[in-house]
Amino acid sequence: MHILLIYALVNGLAHKIVEVVKQPLETKLIEEVKEKPPEELPPVVPKLNVPPPPFIPPPEVQIQTPVVQTNVISATIDVKPVTPQPPVTHPAEAPKPRVRKGIVPVFKVEFTYPRRAMQGNVEGNVLAHAYVAKNGTVTDVQIVQTNRPGYFETEVIRALKQWKFTPDENDYIVEVPVGFKLND
Repeated sequence: MHILLIYALVNGLAHKIVEVVKQPLETKLIEEVKEKPPEELPPVVPKLNVPPPPFIPPPEVQIQTPVVQTNVISATIDVKPVTPQPPVTHPAEAPKPRVRKGIVPVFKVEFTYPRRAMQGNVEGNVLAHAYVAKNGTVTDVQIVQTNRPGYFETEVIRALKQWKFTPDENDYIVEVPVGFKLND
């Protein structure tokens, strides 16, 4: 057997086998043919014309109205004159606090540039109203105007709520313009 194998290699039989194997193989996929079941049609239901119900007139009912006797009773009533009530006075509304501009705070917390605005290279302006109590503390902050919504409002409210102003006999509103600018 070894001799036969060596003889085949020497005479080039191996090259011929490689040549045969190198040739492209043609493959075909054969699909199984499936028979379709016969289609069954749904049974045909004939349309029946149903006649309308016969007209039966409603019965006539006669109702007698009862006779009502009315007895008239007359009486005199003494009416005392009513004294008019004094007009109701509503308490005067407390005067609304006035808006003051240019008021300098006694204590001030600086604004920090919001990280989101800094990352997006966003600059903007905010106009806020700080509601100041009689003792000089800020009780509320309302954003009146902003040119870049969603970037600076939270920071302005956070800082302004910590500010302190000079105490006054009335509550008042301080208008605070804030500008956020990036430094080069």
